[in-house]
Amino acid sequence: MEKLYVQRRAFVERLLKERPWCERGLVLGGCYEGEGRAKTDVHRSTLIHEIKLRSAGGDILDGDNCLALCIPDHVWIHHHPKEAQRLGWLKRRFECKSD
Repeated sequence: MEKLYVQRRAFVERLLKERPWCERGLVLGGCYEGEGRAKTDVHRSTLIHEIKLRSAGGDILDGDNCLALCIPDHVWIHHHPKEAQRLGWLKRRFECKSD
């Protein structure tokens, strides 16, 4: 497991360099700033979000399973799971079983 996480750290570092801007913000024309506040400019990506979660069997080293996000947009995805699922930014466990 330790070897996998060493690979993951290098993978995340590479993806953040390749995808420097928040991918959700790029799609929507701005990043989330909280309930009742307007979108702002697109933020720099600071973390990698896994669309199909590890607990559902998602591959943590698959670039197609990852989005480079800013923290506010990552929070939005997890606070709005139905909308995030509709947009393809999150897969629920039961959706993943049939993949």
